[in-house]
Amino acid sequence: MPSDTFNDVDAGDSLTYSATLSDGSDLPSWLSFDATNLTFSGTPLNENVGSLEIIVTATDGSSVSVTDTFTLTVNNTNDAPTLANAISDQSVDEDSALSFSMPSDTFNDVDAGDSLTYSATLSDGSDLPSWLSFDATNLTFSGTPLNENVGSLEIIVTATDGSSVSVTDTFTLTVNNTNDAPTEIVLSSLGVPEQIDGVIVGAVSTTDDDVGDTHTYSISDDRFEVVDGQLKLKAGNTVSYATEATITLSITTTDAAGETFTQEFTLLVGSIQISSTSFAENSAGVVVGDLSITDPDFTANITYALSGDDSDSFEVVNGQLKLKDGISADFETKSSYSVTITATDDASHEASLTYTINVTDVNETPTAVSLSATAINENSSGAIVGDLSTTDVDAGDTHAYSLSGADADSFELVNGQLKLKDSVSANYETKSTYAVTITTT
Repeated sequence: MPSDTFNDVDAGDSLTYSATLSDGSDLPSWLSFDATNLTFSGTPLNENVGSLEIIVTATDGSSVSVTDTFTLTVNNTNDAPTLANAISDQSVDEDSALSFSMPSDTFNDVDAGDSLTYSATLSDGSDLPSWLSFDATNLTFSGTPLNENVGSLEIIVTATDGSSVSVTDTFTLTVNNTNDAPTEIVLSSLGVPEQIDGVIVGAVSTTDDDVGDTHTYSISDDRFEVVDGQLKLKAGNTVSYATEATITLSITTTDAAGETFTQEFTLLVGSIQISSTSFAENSAGVVVGDLSITDPDFTANITYALSGDDSDSFEVVNGQLKLKDGISADFETKSSYSVTITATDDASHEASLTYTINVTDVNETPTAVSLSATAINENSSGAIVGDLSTTDVDAGDTHAYSLSGADADSFELVNGQLKLKDSVSANYETKSTYAVTITTT
């Protein structure tokens, strides 16, 4: 305060000073007045924003006083939001629905009237996985993880105020592994050589989502067993084409947790064997398998002939059954072929066997991505643009989407929809179009 604020014409008289609020109450605790140096000092906080009417009183030696009033204004400045209550780590079992609502008091902002917007990413800044979505309005994480999502995710939640100042918190979301039942049994060969005691039919394996799971097998036909991963006739057993041309049996696989899966197979009894009865689609001239004769009466000079509904698509070259050059199979169009193989030697021995040759599906690249709408109304924060869909010949395939391009930062993908981020609204007069590239995987 200037030293000449007050004056006393009485020679030798001295003044003493005091300061109060205009209503006579003490100064607030953050503000002090040094009556010797005539100095006001202190640091106001957010809750002190506003105006104070302060009275300064000068009193002479005869207790006669004079006052002056001035206004001290504490201006508001933006305060960064703060983390009030850390988000607790979460867990969910695979194949179970997650619905976790973040507490509304997780973050705080002392600026009266300021509102926070929220976003969530992985700790490296990348998008949440496709199975997991975050509703920034209701502060809710939801989704159903599958076996391939087992593991832990480090998730960052960001709260941003109206001045674009933000605070973050990180929590761990763990997807717990649960046992999955086996889903398929694969038998490498469906042919049973006749008249051979204890002969091996082929390798048995189990398709199971649980990596590293172990399996045991039981067979409905007591003549068979699985030993060291091979389906075989038990010692002392043989089969004959003359007695039974086909054998239908069921194989049951049991995993380490006791979950089971049963699959029926029809085995072909005969002297002609093929090392594989399936091949991958989209491969012209692909080899199906090696042909062999198990009948010891056959000589080494064997020729093969093909007949049947689909024989024109195949040929035998150097003892191998293969698609003809220039011919390839398409699983979506035709998933199996029937071919009769006849073997003849130079001693006029002959044997025939009809095989069903299966085409295995190969994942094919999606061919198009579609957006149900390409326009939004201006001035609508978080507006949904449209639903995403993918054109893919692989029926039942699932897809994940990602964004790139000049304006990708303004958008996000939530539950298969393209939308503006909750903190973004469009203004036609400022920017009338956006360029975003959508990639489907």
